[in-house]
Amino acid sequence: METTVHDKVVKDLMPARFGKAGIIWTSTLVIICIVGLVAYIKQLREGLSITAMRDYAS
Repeated sequence: METTVHDKVVKDLMPARFGKAGIIWTSTLVIICIVGLVAYIKQLREGLSITAMRDYAS
């Protein structure tokens, strides 16, 4: 069977299967992003007192 240029390009650009390790790694990164987003939202809502930055030194 002859491979056309289009088929070769599509094969090269299609994502490979993750497998179990890839799914675990991706899930871990998504969880870390969600935890960071929750912490950022908490910081915005409750202000700088969480990080003890309410007292200005200057």
